[in-house]
Amino acid sequence: NSMTKLHNGGADQSRYDRIILRSNTLIPTEIEILGNKIIGIEEDLHIFPSDHFGLTAVFEKRK
Repeated sequence: NSMTKLHNGGADQSRYDRIILRSNTLIPTEIEILGNKIIGIEEDLHIFPSDHFGLTAVFEKRK
């Protein structure tokens, strides 16, 4: 993620965030990453709301 690269010199690390659902009636229609936007800068450091990002998803009933 972009925050990791900013804080440790570009090391190639990753953590895969997931939403897992097994359903015969729901299907995912949208997914969005939360908390990945810089909310401030202090002494050349980018400030994020947390050191973890979140996910939100929208599901619809299968027709």
